[in-house]
Amino acid sequence: MTDSRFKDVMQAAREREVQQPEPKPVAPVPAKRGRPATGKRNDPRYEQVAAYVPKELYKRVRIHLMELEPEGEFSALVEFLLTAWLQGGVRQQK
Repeated sequence: MTDSRFKDVMQAAREREVQQPEPKPVAPVPAKRGRPATGKRNDPRYEQVAAYVPKELYKRVRIHLMELEPEGEFSALVEFLLTAWLQGGVRQQK
């Protein structure tokens, strides 16, 4: 008689086990590849812009920049010149 008392409870437990899928093992998240998200590209204070300049001028500027400041960046030079222009220190030739 003890069997019949728990028969319904045991049957319900078995049905729940069948309905619930086994938990899948969680695979470890692989480390991100590539470079870390640093620098101006990921800095919200900066925006990438484009400008058309003559190839020869761009080449001469890069060479001159490397000679004067081996660690100098072209974008830093452009930022400097644009800031100076806004402050009236650089005049555009007409």
